[in-house]
Amino acid sequence: MQLVGKLESRQPKKLAAVKDPLNVIATATAMSFPTGSGLIFLKDQISGKDFLVDTGASLSILPHKSTDPPSGPRLSGANGLPIPAWGFSQRTVEFGGKMYTFKFLLAAVAAPILGLDFLRKFRLDVSPVAHKIFNNGQPAPHAAVAAATSGPAAPAANPS
Repeated sequence: MQLVGKLESRQPKKLAAVKDPLNVIATATAMSFPTGSGLIFLKDQISGKDFLVDTGASLSILPHKSTDPPSGPRLSGANGLPIPAWGFSQRTVEFGGKMYTFKFLLAAVAAPILGLDFLRKFRLDVSPVAHKIFNNGQPAPHAAVAAATSGPAAPAANPS
């Protein structure tokens, strides 16, 4: 199994009332990427890494390890164990020749994830039926790379 950091937000209903983003609790799910799973990945031309397009993830995450103490937000795995996170970092990724600059959460996960925050910001729609990414109803230029049926062969993250 691989830990990939699927997030489920447990924020209060009034988002404006959340003063400390480190108190937001999210969960991560351990999962594997079997061949033919139908998951959608985009390959970043800068890093060469495959990003899981996850419409069930609230936040976009980059794998990260650090000896510094975690600085949040708080994440927990499906088994209830904490997953360290070290805040956000602005990075540029390139999919299909188009550059995207975005603030990703850094956390101890196995594979990079494009979550709803990224998809909303860049107005990208995911069609699991067509296995494509759309922008304003038109296939996005990087849709061809979204047709992967197996995920990255990354080692499992060590959340401790």
